[in-house]
Amino acid sequence: MPTPTIERRVRNALAILTKLGDASPATLARRTPGLVVLLSGRHTGATAAHAKLLRAIDSLDDAPATAARALLGIGLPGRTTRRERRAVAGEAYRVGWDQFSRAYEPRVITALVIALIDRADPAATYPTPSLIVQILRNPPPPASAFRPRLTR
Repeated sequence: MPTPTIERRVRNALAILTKLGDASPATLARRTPGLVVLLSGRHTGATAAHAKLLRAIDSLDDAPATAARALLGIGLPGRTTRRERRAVAGEAYRVGWDQFSRAYEPRVITALVIALIDRADPAATYPTPSLIVQILRNPPPPASAFRPRLTR
C-alpha cells in the first residue's frame, strides 16, 4: 500500500504535467524532479523515468491509456491547450471535454497514479528539503515570545 505522501507527490507531478501538456524527459527533469527520483532513482535520469511513464500508460486499458496520452500531450502536436487535450481524451469515452474533465479525468489520473506507484523504485530517496522550506514548515516563535536573559 503506497503511503499518502508518495501518492500525493505523484498526483501533484501529474497535475503539473497535465497542465503543461508536455511529458518529455526534459520537462520531467525540469518540472517534476520528484517523479524522476521516484521512478528511476537518483542516478539513472529522466529518460528512464520517461520510459517507465510510457510503460505505465501502456499498461492501462484502452480508453484510460488513450486519455492519459492525450492529457499528457503524448502523440499530439505541440502547443495544444488543455481543453483540446481533454477533447481528444473525451473521444475515447465518447463524451465532450467538459463531461470528461468532471467525470472521467479523476479516474484516469487515479489509474495512472496506481500504475506509476507500481513501477516506483523501492530504493528511491527524496532530496532533503532546502533550509528555507524547513524554516517555513517550522517557523521561529513570534517576537512577543522573546524573554531577555538576566545577566549578572
